[in-house]
Amino acid sequence: MAFQIFTFPHAAVYLLFSVLFYVHCKRTFRQPLPKDLPWVGVKGDQWFATFRAHRREWKEGMQMLSEGYEKYNKQGKPFVTPNTTLEPEVLLPPSAIPWLLSQPANVLSPFPVRDEIVGLKYFLPAAICEDRQLHDSVLLGPLTRRLGDFTERVARGIEEVMPQLWGTDEREWKEVVPFENMHAIVLRMSASVIFGEELARDPKFLKALSMYALVVAICTGLARLLAPPPFRFVVSRLAGLPIRFFAWRCNSWLAPLIWKAKCRRSGCQGSECCGSEHKKPFKPGDEQSLMDYIITAALSSANSANARADNIISRLLLISFAAIHTTSFTLTWTLLHLASSPSFATLYQKLRDEASTALQSSPKGVWTRAKLADLHVTDSVLKETLRHTGFGGRGAMHAVIPKEGVVLPTGERVPQGAWIGVSVRGVHDDERFWQNGTTWDGLRFVEGNDEEIEMNNVPTKEDEGIDSRISTDTQTTLERKKRSLVTTSPTFMAFMHGRNACPGRFFAAHQMKLLLAYIVLNYDIQRREKVEMKYMTDFAIPPTKEKLLVRRRPVG
Repeated sequence: MAFQIFTFPHAAVYLLFSVLFYVHCKRTFRQPLPKDLPWVGVKGDQWFATFRAHRREWKEGMQMLSEGYEKYNKQGKPFVTPNTTLEPEVLLPPSAIPWLLSQPANVLSPFPVRDEIVGLKYFLPAAICEDRQLHDSVLLGPLTRRLGDFTERVARGIEEVMPQLWGTDEREWKEVVPFENMHAIVLRMSASVIFGEELARDPKFLKALSMYALVVAICTGLARLLAPPPFRFVVSRLAGLPIRFFAWRCNSWLAPLIWKAKCRRSGCQGSECCGSEHKKPFKPGDEQSLMDYIITAALSSANSANARADNIISRLLLISFAAIHTTSFTLTWTLLHLASSPSFATLYQKLRDEASTALQSSPKGVWTRAKLADLHVTDSVLKETLRHTGFGGRGAMHAVIPKEGVVLPTGERVPQGAWIGVSVRGVHDDERFWQNGTTWDGLRFVEGNDEEIEMNNVPTKEDEGIDSRISTDTQTTLERKKRSLVTTSPTFMAFMHGRNACPGRFFAAHQMKLLLAYIVLNYDIQRREKVEMKYMTDFAIPPTKEKLLVRRRPVG
């Protein structure tokens, strides 16, 4: 079904753009990749073999990645994979991951890649692309430190919304669609932290925010797939019209709030200025949402453009887009993997017992950040979904910055502008790092499953980023931390790894653990058959129509 969204005119326009871009690259600025770098997916006996390989990547992307990883990466060699966008990518072997992630930003940078993939430079104000550190520092800094302050608020939202989605009938089973339900509840959870509880309860605002997140995903994806770079700016301006419309809709709620917040920070005390009464002047620590933290950071920024209301709103909407999709996709796959697991009954009971014990031991009988940290099985189940399914087969993608290119650890010189990354799916499935790596195992990261942890962390030629020259006590502590959902490594790269790892992973983990704990405590789920994973290029298509049978547990 995912491949039926294009009509014949779409395909014709796409083919025309593709041919023009292919000729353009051959005749102008684009430097070719080294000839000694092997390609996958290219059938040498075909006319226009490379061009046709790019076209096939749409349906065969994961097969190409698997072929390249087995044939080249496992032998310590890089390879080139075709791409539907006609921009091939160089994928390094696991042994080169530490080298890749240690390069300075003026040699290899992930930001040009992110800007192109998500379309930031086409759809967002320039100030955001120029100063990513502002929102990254807020996500990693004050938001992560104060996640505990938002726990009760998020839990309250879950308790209000989940009964509406999954019902309260304790006798009859109800058929639900996890993809739709998880999107709805994650939308509410994310909005309560990002914008505050009042807006999170406004159905009209949530509808506008949901539509914004949806059209960003669709329009940026179509612009990237249908328009090669020379034509992407024009196509993106057209594709971006729905994005701008729903950003404008969200703006009608957010602009007045931002104006009042900025006014209060300037010392306003009365209603004549901003239309609201402030009994106390604003001081650091009064922030009640991520929006407040972003405003505080923007007003103290050396770049005055960051303090503009439209730039603040764009940052908040960008964060919302990322949070809603990644979190809801992960939760959807987690529920489906869990329900189809051979050990479903045992695993579900472990999750329920763990959550019950943690909640009962809380002094007030409510969730706290400390009690969420005790949910080791829950943490393992979520991390295993990210390892097994993730968001795409390729990752840690960086663009080559120097004009003279860069020399790979294996000796090949790659030209400026080329993209270099890793086959994350290959690493996550590799039996050298993960026993039964292609199988979903919810208990893989639970303490006591030492065979898995030791196997994953044995220093090898392919995993040079792990240092074994540490004391036994320190190593024991590190081993425990390595099991955590938010801990990245050269062999677990769902959140990437190193200094550019996802800054919002602590926020996402906090929300997912709260929701999964609520589900296992309050609902029974029937076991179901395994869901067949389908791919579009290297991206696992979300199972939008798969269903579960659920039933409310009796109170007490």
